[in-house]
Amino acid sequence: MKQCRQCSNFFPDDFNVCPVDSTDLIGSEDKFIGKIVAGCYRILSRIGKGGMGTVYQAKHRYLEREVAVKVLKPSVSGDIEHRKRIIREAKICASIEHPNIVKVYDLASLEGSICLVMELLEGLTLKEMLIREGALNTERARKIMAMTAEALSRAHSFDIVHRDIKPGNIFLTHHRGIPDFVKLLDFGIAFTIGGSRLTKEGMLLGTPPYISPEQIQGQQATESSDVYALGCVVYEMLSGKSPFAAQRLEDVIRGHLFTDPQPITAIRPDVPPELNAIIMKMLQKDPKARYQDAFELLDDMTTAGLGTAEAERDALTRASEQPVKEGGHRASEIEWNQYFTRIADDIDEDTAQTMEFRQGLQAAEELGSIESEMKKLVAEMEDIENRRREYQKNIGVAVDSLEMDLSRLRKELGRERMEYLSIISEREYLIEKTREAEARLAGLASARPQAQQVGKAVDDTEVALLIQMGEAGKRIVEVKEKEKLLNQQREEAKAQIEDLKFQIVQLNNRHLELKGEYSEKYEQCRSRLDEISARGEALRKMAAMAASRVKLGDTTQKRKKGEAP
Repeated sequence: MKQCRQCSNFFPDDFNVCPVDSTDLIGSEDKFIGKIVAGCYRILSRIGKGGMGTVYQAKHRYLEREVAVKVLKPSVSGDIEHRKRIIREAKICASIEHPNIVKVYDLASLEGSICLVMELLEGLTLKEMLIREGALNTERARKIMAMTAEALSRAHSFDIVHRDIKPGNIFLTHHRGIPDFVKLLDFGIAFTIGGSRLTKEGMLLGTPPYISPEQIQGQQATESSDVYALGCVVYEMLSGKSPFAAQRLEDVIRGHLFTDPQPITAIRPDVPPELNAIIMKMLQKDPKARYQDAFELLDDMTTAGLGTAEAERDALTRASEQPVKEGGHRASEIEWNQYFTRIADDIDEDTAQTMEFRQGLQAAEELGSIESEMKKLVAEMEDIENRRREYQKNIGVAVDSLEMDLSRLRKELGRERMEYLSIISEREYLIEKTREAEARLAGLASARPQAQQVGKAVDDTEVALLIQMGEAGKRIVEVKEKEKLLNQQREEAKAQIEDLKFQIVQLNNRHLELKGEYSEKYEQCRSRLDEISARGEALRKMAAMAASRVKLGDTTQKRKKGEAP
């Protein structure tokens, strides 16, 4: 596509001069610049290029929303596994509505390549920041850690594991006055627990400096695997290097599997011991010894005064809910129907009767009708999407709250279990001591001569043993009462846990139902939009071609250039 330097409109490559203002057109080496994706998004410029494709800045033609469009390479888009992965990334991101997770608006195709339409972010990744600035101060690292954990908790509430937490997937933007506002990226290798696995058995996915021991061993990644990876990231934020950094890959892998990380306080004495303890727990080799999910991590952070405070969380949420930025990049869209109506009064009778003008006018009128229908479809799709996001956000918040309660109850149940085991041990110990005292008393009695059995006073040893047995018996009664109470509390906690799990399952099921309902409505609109957008592109080209062939009078030309007639 070529662009006019004066009016900024885009035209097909076979145009050299703008038909609107007769200005020379500028060509682009990138064939996607100026193209329209999904009938709505005009690609304006290239942002960057990666291993799997290119990211562009684009603008919604009807909503004036600036977005990022990730266009996959044909080789990637053509690969069935990669195609499944990118489609899943879009669906997963769209299903997890959270301030700290990048929004995905649409999934489309362009000339055979898959396109992911998502939130346009300004800033840099944590990886880029660490390269630029080195280790961060504790408070800054804590905030990034807390917001990333908040994002993970929302994913974990829907049984979704990210599987590739690393500095490159943590984007930091300055949002509504809040610096280092986290946006978690790339759910491309994430999968839903219990869902289909698109990786072959034993296939290693993740990034070596941040991959969990169980993933290295070919086991299924779980929520605690994400916690481990985040622990590696936090360690790097504070120390300037990942916990098992090494020149050779095999040494990195060996570190994850067999080496205990150096306490962060040994490198940074200013790090609070509470934060050091949390990081060390995140980096446990055994998944069972780690935080089981981001909720347990957030609970400990909050208890230690290191989590996101309620007021701070509210501010982050409010900032993320601000309207999407509009305007920005200059680009125009010609209303061809208005264009031909406007020039009709200024062309001579002979020109008005030419085939070129009549074809252009006819194409413009049909295009006007199509554009009107497309605007209605876009408005309907936007309404569907807004309602879906609102429902999913509300469900997500409710599930988050239940999951936090569940995490606290499990922790409490764990403490009660330890107390229960301690009481059992004490009871067994007291019973054993009582038996030993009884045996000793029996031994003393049998050792006494028969003649001394009657009327003999009890000696001091026997008195001490009798007192010991009495105290032990009294304590056994107390311990049994406490054991009974603890058993009752544990059963109540288990019942509450089961109830919370049931509520979470019900909400997740409702989430899936809503997702299906809205997806069906949205896809119906999308199907119709795709159907007519191709016709619209052809009509735009026809109108532009006709406009370039129609000879305008001097008055029209001057008015179009802003000169006095």
